[in-house]
Amino acid sequence: MAAAQSPGRGLRRFDEHAAKATKLVDEFCGLETGMAPSNALAALKRAAPYMGVPLRVVSVIDLLFAWTKPQDWQGGQIPVVWPSNDLLAQKLGVTVRQVQKLLNQAQAFGLISFRDSPNGHRGGRRGADGFITWGYGIVLAPIGTRLQEFAARAAKGAAEDAALTVLRKRLAAARRNIRALAQTAFDADLHELKAGDDLALALMATDQMRCVRDAGLLTACLEQIEERARRLAGAVSSKIAVPNAGNDQNDSSCWDGPEDIHSTTTTQLQSAKADTGSGLAKKVVKMGTPFPLNLKLPSTTISRNTVSIRNS
Repeated sequence: MAAAQSPGRGLRRFDEHAAKATKLVDEFCGLETGMAPSNALAALKRAAPYMGVPLRVVSVIDLLFAWTKPQDWQGGQIPVVWPSNDLLAQKLGVTVRQVQKLLNQAQAFGLISFRDSPNGHRGGRRGADGFITWGYGIVLAPIGTRLQEFAARAAKGAAEDAALTVLRKRLAAARRNIRALAQTAFDADLHELKAGDDLALALMATDQMRCVRDAGLLTACLEQIEERARRLAGAVSSKIAVPNAGNDQNDSSCWDGPEDIHSTTTTQLQSAKADTGSGLAKKVVKMGTPFPLNLKLPSTTISRNTVSIRNS
């Protein structure tokens, strides 16, 4: 009896990823009452960044949900959709080969499974009630099975993000402190402190730790940079400290000195000499002479063409 050399050539390969996805489909019991398919998709989107699922794979899953119905996610049903790779490629703006790779990635992450028809083509039909009568194509049931896992992973990831944010802020503060100390050392010509080395290390550390999500590694780096900042601060302070800081008060402009000029007030103000012109006699009021109370102002008479001034 002759054995076929390639019995499965041209068919979908059943590997460990396919086996895992098939198990998740078998464990699907429907969504909880009141939960819509959009809630399952949202749970996946929140957990995807922390599970290493690429954004392009999430985009494919998001597109596949456009063909599913709420009744497909009830108990006893299997959510399956059957768009062709050509249609998916058109909507995603990629090639058919890229669609195939993305679907295989989605299966490797345990997000979808495949149900192949006897002839290998996708297809299906819905009854009058909207339920799937038969369908072959891409099965979305693994997402419903892993809802609790997605929720827990998203919550854990959010907590990690909060902790990492605090560590990165502390690292940025230490870097800023070292920059200020290095500038002080440069201005004071304290080259023996080698503050430039500390600054270079702080800049390199913050650049390399920007995308690190390992809290232990980030903490170790932070402690090293903060320790360097403390040592540099102590060295700079010891170099620029003033021994007699109390003598600064003698140089303050708020204290009176023997050469300071003081301003005084007086009730006998000197008035400026006023000269009158425009044909009038010039009158000079001497200092100290009281102003006459019976002084009459010159009266004016205005004629039609001229203005004459008559002194009383």
